[in-house]
Amino acid sequence: MTGLVGKATLLCVCGLVVAGAAMASVPDPAHSTLAPSTGIRVVSRNGSVVDSYGTFTMTIRDFQNNVIANADVKLDFSRCTDGALCQDAIAGAGTVVCGGGNKEVHYTTNLAGQVTVTVQGGTNLAVTLPSCTAATCSPPGATTCVDIFANGTPMGSFKARYINLAYVDGSGLNSGDLSKIVAEAAIAAVRDRCDLNEDGAPTGSLDINKMLFLLNLRGSPNPSVTGCSNTIPCR
Repeated sequence: MTGLVGKATLLCVCGLVVAGAAMASVPDPAHSTLAPSTGIRVVSRNGSVVDSYGTFTMTIRDFQNNVIANADVKLDFSRCTDGALCQDAIAGAGTVVCGGGNKEVHYTTNLAGQVTVTVQGGTNLAVTLPSCTAATCSPPGATTCVDIFANGTPMGSFKARYINLAYVDGSGLNSGDLSKIVAEAAIAAVRDRCDLNEDGAPTGSLDINKMLFLLNLRGSPNPSVTGCSNTIPCR
């Protein structure tokens, strides 16, 4: 009997060790550092350099708070129906997977479990905004539509803030984007894509001021002056 008890105890201990090892390889959102709570700023670039205004760093850790190296980190924009991703291959902008219903950007964590992210893209707004004032116009856009995964494990959902609002032609940031935010302010709906000052309020003067800041005060040309005209944006 004593031998049976000893074997059973050993099996239980081995099971706990195996279970602990398995959990150690699974990404844990509670221990990880993810996107900013205010949302992901989708930007463009200045020539071959991504616009650092949209840059942030994520650290992927497991349930034991160990960092996970070489993890695939996916930012899934497929639910962001009012936005598009740029497929241009630029250092620091990740790898875009497009087509077949996919609208994703992938990164691989380094030995410290970190990825530094800058997403390129803009909106799918019509060339001319509709004149109606209902919340369903222009189009409404999704809320917290960016889903983040690490090695296939859901890590959380975040808002997308699009610096390039006049992006249907793949252009960079210009006066057309200012006219878009002014028109959206006239509609005064709550839209994540236009919440440039990241306060959650309806589009208004503060968002217009932020666009003016991005256009005029961040250098000439501005860091998002280059759009995505070389390749078809992923919509």
